[in-house]
Amino acid sequence: MSTINTRDGSQIYYKDWGTGQPVVFSQIRANVLADRSKFWKDLSIPFYGFNRPGAKVSEGLRESFWLQGMMCGFPGAYFCIKAFSETDLTEDHPVDLGELSDRKCGNLP
Repeated sequence: MSTINTRDGSQIYYKDWGTGQPVVFSQIRANVLADRSKFWKDLSIPFYGFNRPGAKVSEGLRESFWLQGMMCGFPGAYFCIKAFSETDLTEDHPVDLGELSDRKCGNLP
């Protein structure tokens, strides 16, 4: 399995399966279907990097993130994830994943 190494030493594992919907999006859609409120609350932890060692969790920020996610409504959340997962965006982002860790990409971890 291939990896991307980020500047903070994290490794992101990926496997190019060729065609079809990435498994990660299947799970995200399943989580939104199962409990949209819990999905947004749980997503706030990695989204803001609160899962990193020594991170100070801001409950106010998590609540704000949850509220914004809940305001989009179920159809907006579900069909946005569906469209994003089924659309090939490689032409818009011609970055070779193997080179990603060597680039300075703003606030990417």
